[in-house]
Amino acid sequence: MTMLQKIRANWVELGYRIDGAPHAAPWVVLSHSLACDHTMWDPQMEALRDFRLLRFDTRGHGASEAPVGQYAMDQLAADAHALLDALGIERFHFVGLSMGGMIGQQLALRIPLRMATLTLADTTSRYPAEARPVWEQRIALVRAQGMGALVPTTLERWFTAAFRERHIDTVAGIAARHGVAVADIAAIPWNGFSQSPYVVRPRQRVLLPGVKAEARPRADQRRISFPSDSWAVTPYKDWPYGDGKFIWPVTGWISQGAHPGHTALDIAVPSGTPVKAVDRGKVIMAGWNPTGYGFRVVIDHGIDYVTLYAHLSDIYVKAGDVVGKGQVIGASGANGNITGPHLHFEIRDFGRLTDPLPLLPK
Repeated sequence: MTMLQKIRANWVELGYRIDGAPHAAPWVVLSHSLACDHTMWDPQMEALRDFRLLRFDTRGHGASEAPVGQYAMDQLAADAHALLDALGIERFHFVGLSMGGMIGQQLALRIPLRMATLTLADTTSRYPAEARPVWEQRIALVRAQGMGALVPTTLERWFTAAFRERHIDTVAGIAARHGVAVADIAAIPWNGFSQSPYVVRPRQRVLLPGVKAEARPRADQRRISFPSDSWAVTPYKDWPYGDGKFIWPVTGWISQGAHPGHTALDIAVPSGTPVKAVDRGKVIMAGWNPTGYGFRVVIDHGIDYVTLYAHLSDIYVKAGDVVGKGQVIGASGANGNITGPHLHFEIRDFGRLTDPLPLLPK
């Protein structure tokens, strides 16, 4: 399979992958369901090998950008339309599952003459009014506890018990995908693997030693990481104390909020998103953490608040640096104990973890 690529279309960055036959083959465009990404179609790649295959992550999913706010179905179809134009795909077969099928229907209304065939799987043209409370309940659950709260019930709806039993992921499979030795994963006590065969439980998070995001040219930190707040232009540019009026470290949707066992915010953003210090302060830690944070930065704001920024793909500061409010301190990533690209953000008040949300601007 080819590497995941990104392109800006309809004012949003979309992740996509092209596989299959050479350029002369007919195009098949595959659109995934809600809460999935393009890898949902991995099992179909072999069967469709005679076609030119385009898979993409819908906005708010996978490697695609997740702008703040609600998304309309027509907007998602406009994204797909813009992606096809940007890639020069004129005529194509479209296959959509669930939400992907709804996108396909909208796309057929937009550009019917470019669509050779339309395959709609497990989808609908609209949801009845009586289904609205179900979706509102799911939305409320995700906002309170994160996407992981929906995993058990989703697996039960989508797959039979027999299928789930036959397709249990193993450490060997994870190790093969990431180029890590099974023994190295099993040797980490935090992972809890005691004897072979090492089976991964549903929703279990696995720490992969040394795994980092895909390599990319490193940004020149001098150009993007410097203090620019009001103190930076005074003789007291090394003033290490914040004012307690925090800003958001990134702009994205909250994939997991604060709850017992997770007194933090997980903010879903694409890898490489600039991460900003929420207030002026002094960096007290910057680097790898083996307990699940991955690459992280910790800032002491000198007013009893300490903030932590984890799963970074790059770090632009070092311990001892004084950083200004809004200064870029690193780039978001996907390493450590994760389920996908996001920023893990914590605030400690007098040394105790506290829910960051009430302390951030509305």
